[in-house]
Amino acid sequence: MRVAGPVQALVGTARRAFSTSRPVIAVVSPRDNPALKSAPKDRADFLIADNLDTMLGYGPELLGKVEGLLWIPPGPPPLLSQLWAGGHLPSCQWVRGFYAG
Repeated sequence: MRVAGPVQALVGTARRAFSTSRPVIAVVSPRDNPALKSAPKDRADFLIADNLDTMLGYGPELLGKVEGLLWIPPGPPPLLSQLWAGGHLPSCQWVRGFYAG
């Protein structure tokens, strides 16, 4: 049986609750961004970059594990498109902007 939409998201959340692995999140932002100080680094692995070369430097194996993509200003918005349209984040399930509630 294959599930989709909200059910699939709920299954993924439940699977994460019973998993010992931490989520991998790609963050489009300069590394020295003050907003990153409060990131829950003990609960997730963050791949932080403000250009494509730096993000690709994490390697395809790690990028293939990325579950979420987060944009934090002044990170360059075009990098979001480069990562998504370029197929560099094949397992990404969600995208968020810093200002989204």
